[in-house]
Amino acid sequence: QERYKQTTRIQSKYPMVKLGEVASFIRGITFKKSDQLEVPTKTSLAVATTKAAQESGIVSDALYHISSQLLKDDRKLIRNGDILISTANSFHLLGRTTHVKKVETPMSFGAFMTLIRAKESILDGYLIHCLRTPQAASFYRQHANTTTNISNLNISSLANLQIPLPPMEVQQSLVEEINSYQRLLDAARQIVKNYSPRIPIDSSWPLAELGKVCESIQNGYSVQQSDTKGRFKVTRIQTIADGTVNLEKTKWTNDDVPESRIMEKGDILFSHINSIQHLAKTGIFTSSDVPVVHGINLIRFRPDQSVISPDFLYLYMKQRCFVEMAVTFAQRAVNQASIKLSDIRAFSIPLPPMEIQRRIVEEIESEQSLINANRELSNRMEKKIQLAIARVWEQDF
Repeated sequence: QERYKQTTRIQSKYPMVKLGEVASFIRGITFKKSDQLEVPTKTSLAVATTKAAQESGIVSDALYHISSQLLKDDRKLIRNGDILISTANSFHLLGRTTHVKKVETPMSFGAFMTLIRAKESILDGYLIHCLRTPQAASFYRQHANTTTNISNLNISSLANLQIPLPPMEVQQSLVEEINSYQRLLDAARQIVKNYSPRIPIDSSWPLAELGKVCESIQNGYSVQQSDTKGRFKVTRIQTIADGTVNLEKTKWTNDDVPESRIMEKGDILFSHINSIQHLAKTGIFTSSDVPVVHGINLIRFRPDQSVISPDFLYLYMKQRCFVEMAVTFAQRAVNQASIKLSDIRAFSIPLPPMEIQRRIVEEIESEQSLINANRELSNRMEKKIQLAIARVWEQDF
């Protein structure tokens, strides 16, 4: 990664110290696959690997469990306030940090990570944010030893990372400020994460097959695609994002395309060929200044707007119950799954009167405005955290 081999000058009104002066480093433990226990026992030891050690915290479901007898050094037991950093990972994940605020069960960590334990001169709550700054990220990239599939960051190199060390009272004040932002950030993220549109179903509503409430349901249209601007944009799997059709992630084509294959407002795209976790993603098309044709691996629904609102159909297809039902029809291969068009046509959905459909759409759109407000709040709190730590480094973000 030669483009990162450059010196970063850091200005701060506080003294700069090497990370090795204010923290100790401990290597993770190694264990074989045969050492892994199928279920934890009263005497087993939980081990966090890079899969379990996420920036948001330790993912308990991703922990491994081994015999506690394999632990030869008690310093490798994670303590409250310890920081785990990924020191052997893909290049873009190198340096990912996990702040372990509270240890619920005896736990160690894997060999692809290094534990950073703050000394008395620095607060772990301050240190974690120093390790997540753009300056630190640049340092990790500069000092990475990269092979074909993995990058490594030596402890000896990591120890030379320079960070500002303000007085303890300044650190404490900064941590309190950041924690106040973090609480709002966490709450907003939880609301966004847990929200899913839910349509309360009335048993008196008739059921109708999707094939009967749509003017057409079509597989994608095959065209030659290019990154070079052409006559038509072409949607693809990546185009569906957050319930919209993201036209920044389209391709282009100069092929002749029938008028019937051009997207119209209210058309719904549905991913029916994808990896199982991304199957049944849905997006609704609004408009484009360039004609758009929907590409392969996506099914296009064109609702019959005399009987069903496109927004109602889209919101129904976004529900977990619909997604889970759709996935049950998937035919699975090694790397992907697919749902047949004929099966999709036969899906039955509730069909309330149009006036009720409109009321449901209005209510859910009102809910989503609140979700968007929480998304904006989380973005603002992230920025406030960045600005708070930047004041110590005296650099703008």
